[in-house]
Order: sequence, then C-alpha cells, then structure tokens
Amino acid sequence: MKTSFAEQLRNLVAVTAAVVTVVACGSAAPSSPGATSSPAAVSSTARPVELGTEANPITGEIKDDTITLAVDHAGQSVWLELRNVGTKPCDIFPGLTSLPIGALPTNAGRVVIDPSNTGPIRPQDVGITLNGERVMVGTIRPNDVAVIQLGLDGTPKTDERVILCNGVGDYELGRYTVLRFDR
Repeated sequence: MKTSFAEQLRNLVAVTAAVVTVVACGSAAPSSPGATSSPAAVSSTARPVELGTEANPITGEIKDDTITLAVDHAGQSVWLELRNVGTKPCDIFPGLTSLPIGALPTNAGRVVIDPSNTGPIRPQDVGITLNGERVMVGTIRPNDVAVIQLGLDGTPKTDERVILCNGVGDYELGRYTVLRFDR
C-alpha cells in the first residue's frame, strides 16, 4: 500500500510532537508536593548557562529616569540586551571610569566623554545591533531593542563600566547604571 506525501508529513508531525512532549515531560519539575526528581533525569554533564554571552545576554530596560540591568556585575566581555520601555530616545554610551557614578563631569547637560582614553570617562569597545541591524552609534528609541557587545582584553584594576544615555539632561534624570566587573 502506497502512502501519500501528505499522509507521510502528517505522520512525521505527529511523531515529532510526541517526541517533544516526552522530552518536555521528562525534564519537568515534580508536580506533587514533596516529590523529588530522579537523579537519572539530570545530566551529570550539564553546566549552568553563562550570563552575558551572545546566546544568553544580560537583559535590561531603559526608562525615562534610570537604566536597570538583571545583574550588577559580570565578566570582562559581555553581551547586553536593552529594551527602551520609556517615552524618550536614549543615545547609549558604554564607558569606563574610576569616578563614582554620581560624580561624572558634564557640559551642556551631557556627560563629558574623552575619546583620547586619558580622561575620567573613556569609551569602551562596543558593537551595537539595533533592531537586528549593526550600527556604529546607537540611539535607542522607545520600544527599540539594542544588543550591545562590550569587550575588553583584561579586567581593569579599579575602573568600572558605566552604561548611560547621553542626551541633554539624561544624566541629571538618572538614566545610567554601573555594571561592575567580576574581580
């Protein structure tokens, strides 16, 4: 008896759904109170997923009066995924400084950035993808999502990472955060 292509496809979908169901049910947490999971269900080679990687970026939100991140410290090279949930655009700037976050120098309502890498706030190597498109400078508009790769070859001894919106008045509103280094 010959099987039509459509029937073969239906069978394949049914088998795939059954396998997905078995895998999902096999790794589910115990459903009854006091029950424990079987040690055989846990892989001994499983490792925790490292936060801050391209596959698992540190998430955060840009609001009209702050920037929040899911964690307050991370390794030397990290990936961030920031969503602007506020009503104002954000000219994003990641940098390094040894100054306290509340004491950054400003001029005309913006934080003073020193591109020569000798001043109190220095740009950090960065790669920005905004709504799926690679850009050099990032203005994150409301509802936009930016994926930012911050890379360093080593961990500074004293400096910390600052991530801030650097439009006029943003710093005074508190649109910044610190992502401390794991030391």
